[in-house]
Amino acid sequence: MHIVGAMHRGGMESRTMDIYRNIDLNKVQFDFMVRDPNKAHFDDEILELGGKIFCVPRKSLKNIFKGPYRVIKLMKNYKIVHIHSANASAVLDAVCAVLAGVKLRIIHSRSSFDTNPKIHKIFKWFIPLFANYYLAVSEASGEWMFSKKLLRGSRYKQINNAIDSRKFSFSTETRNKMRKEFNLANEFVIGHVGNLSAVKNHEFLLKVYAEVLEKIPGSVLLFAGDGVLREQIENRISELNITNKVILLGVREDIPELLQVFDIFVFPSYFEGLPGSVLEAQAAGLKVLLSDKITREVAAIPELSEFLPIDEGTALWVERIMNFYESGFIRKNTHDDFVNAGFDIKSVTAQYEKLYLDFNTKIEI
Repeated sequence: MHIVGAMHRGGMESRTMDIYRNIDLNKVQFDFMVRDPNKAHFDDEILELGGKIFCVPRKSLKNIFKGPYRVIKLMKNYKIVHIHSANASAVLDAVCAVLAGVKLRIIHSRSSFDTNPKIHKIFKWFIPLFANYYLAVSEASGEWMFSKKLLRGSRYKQINNAIDSRKFSFSTETRNKMRKEFNLANEFVIGHVGNLSAVKNHEFLLKVYAEVLEKIPGSVLLFAGDGVLREQIENRISELNITNKVILLGVREDIPELLQVFDIFVFPSYFEGLPGSVLEAQAAGLKVLLSDKITREVAAIPELSEFLPIDEGTALWVERIMNFYESGFIRKNTHDDFVNAGFDIKSVTAQYEKLYLDFNTKIEI
């Protein structure tokens, strides 16, 4: 059983689905416990793959006892519970797993910061009491959730986020076709993929683009993604007088093809775990400019990745985009480089499968 908020098209959710699609379903099956009662993006596919989805809404005074009771009852059917979280409140689900008699209780750190750090610091000290396996997508996210002192000599295991890199490989044919469809045959396209949320720092991105537009009138900014800040972002685009040059595409099913349209990928987040969209961009052969707040481990192909400060204004970002625009960069197929870096879905799925099956064997014995 995987425990998530909802299986919308976010980074963690997309990476988990990549594993689900590639794992041997004759040996391992995924079910999901979610908190959001609304239908999510991946729900239909989960059902098609044979998985089940159970919704237990977030805790409230009304269901303060009923909710945990239902969670425990559900967990009794599972040998493994895999809890995905950005903060240590995940330990509450691990407590339920202990009470349900679940043998393998995984807490998986998916970020390196949370908006409630004080609560996180309190809860994290209870993790070793209730979880018995610790995963992280990066060293930064591992240290955020599981410090060495906290685990008393134990160690979290880092497993890279991974993607099916072959789907994203650069194709001149696909690029030309997609740019024709978008009517962007000759434009310089700055691209971004991410949820429209505060952590992605879109205000900064819009300021950067507004300055770039003054220097490159034939440029366009393409956003793929949606979220709670969409209206705020639309208003800011209007204030900056760049409405006709910014395209908000919403949630897209064709990210591998869409990345072929971009010329450069810009990602100025305040914090991340190990952002999958940055991996996808590198797999597509794109030059990536990203915030220095993000772990360097995401640089699967170092020559395509450049980390820039977000605390020193927009000037350096504009300069780097202009340098790239004038450089005559030749894009290439980076599939082999990406696989060799250890971020391809096949090798990472094998690690998950071994973890689940090895532990399951120990249970059976």
